Amino acid sequence: MDAKRLGLKIRSVRKRRRLSMQAAADKAGLARNTWLYVENGSNITLEKLEAVCGALGVSVGAILRDVEEPPMPSLIAEALRRATAAEAALTQCRRVVEDFKAAADADSISDEDLIAFSDWLSAFPSPPDTLSK
Repeated sequence: MDAKRLGLKIRSVRKRRRLSMQAAADKAGLARNTWLYVENGSNITLEKLEAVCGALGVSVGAILRDVEEPPMPSLIAEALRRATAAEAALTQCRRVVEDFKAAADADSISDEDLIAFSDWLSAFPSPPDTLSK
C-alpha cells in the first residue's frame, strides 16, 4: 500500500469512530498538523502509525491488513527489525540470568550481590507471551 492509501484508510477509520481530527490527534499525543500529514500520506513513520492506531483503537496490523495491496515495505521492515532486536535483547537477558544463577549455585556470588541482582530483575516487566517462549 502506498502512503496515500494508508492515510485514506486512517481517515476512514477516524471518521467511522466519529472523532474529529483534533480529538484523534490529542488521543495519539500528536499535533493536529502531524495528524493531517499522516492522513494525507506524508511523513508516516512507524512511531506515528503506532500512535495513530492506538488513538483509533485498532492494531497496526489491522490497518495494514485491511486493504487490497500489501503494506508499505518500510513499515514492515522496521516492525521486523524492532521485533528481532527485542528478541535478541531478551535472549541476552536470559543468558545473563542463567550465568548469574550458575555462579550463585557455585557459591561464587555474595548474598548482597544476589539480593541486588534479584531487585534489579524485579524492576523489569514480564515479557509478552510471544517473547517468553
